[in-house]
Amino acid sequence: MKKKWIIAVLTAGLVLLGPRRPRRNSYNPIHWIKKGPTASEQLAANGEQSKKLASQLQALLPPRTKLEDACTASGN
Repeated sequence: MKKKWIIAVLTAGLVLLGPRRPRRNSYNPIHWIKKGPTASEQLAANGEQSKKLASQLQALLPPRTKLEDACTASGN
C-alpha cells in the first residue's frame, strides 16, 4: 500500500512539475484579443489627428494655459 502512494505522488509530481510546452490554443479569452497600438502611439503616428485633438482640448482650457501643463497638473 505504501508503494502505491509513493508511485502516485511521484507520478503526480512529474505531471505537475514536468516540462511545460506552450499551448497553441488557450482557453483564456484575454489571449484571443489582438493587442494594437495605444492611443498615444496612434496620435504620434498621425500628426494631423494630434493637431486637431490639441486644438479641441485647448478650446476647453482657460486662456494662456499650455496643454502640457494642464495634462501634468491633472495627473498629480
